[in-house]
Amino acid sequence: MRTSRRFQHSEQWLLEDRIALSGAGATAEVATAAALRAVVHGMYTTTTTFGVDTENATSQISDAGQTRRFGPISVSGSLSNNIVFPSHKSQTTGTLTVTSPTQDGSATLDVTGAYANLAPTKRETIRLTFTIENATGAFKSLNGRQGTIILTLDPSGTSSGTGLPQTHVSHGNDTMVIKVS
Repeated sequence: MRTSRRFQHSEQWLLEDRIALSGAGATAEVATAAALRAVVHGMYTTTTTFGVDTENATSQISDAGQTRRFGPISVSGSLSNNIVFPSHKSQTTGTLTVTSPTQDGSATLDVTGAYANLAPTKRETIRLTFTIENATGAFKSLNGRQGTIILTLDPSGTSSGTGLPQTHVSHGNDTMVIKVS
C-alpha cells in the first residue's frame, strides 16, 4: 500500500526569493535570501480628520501570524499620512512592533512609503519599506535590517461625523506580507 504525504508550508515562499548557488555542492543547491518572512492577518481602524484644507489619516493595525523562525508572532502599531490641499501629499509613515508569545524581545519596524489611502472604500494594496530598529531578545539579529511590507486593506464599514473638523472612521480586515532581507 502506498503512503501519500502532502507538504503544507506555514509561510509564503516564492521562487523569486531563492538564489541558486552555482558553484556549491548538492547540499547547498538553493539558499533562501530572506532573514524573516511572515504573512499576518488582522484588523485595522483608520481615523481620518478633514479640515478646511487638510486631511489627516491614522490607521491602527493589529495582526497575528506564524513564522518558521520565531513561531507565532503579533504585529501591531500605526501608520499615518496627510494631505494639504490642493496638491501636497505626505509620505505614509509609521511604527509597527513585532513580538512573539514564545520568544523574548521584540522588533520595531520604522515604516515609510509613498502616500497611500489608509481609508479605502474598496480593497487596496499598499507597498511600504521599513528598517528594523530597537530589536531585542530573539529578534536582536534583525537590528538594522531592511525589508518590504505588502499591506492589503479590505474595508468592511465606515462612519462619519459632521462639521469641521469632520472625522471619518473606517475599519476592516487586513493582510500583511513582511519580508526582511
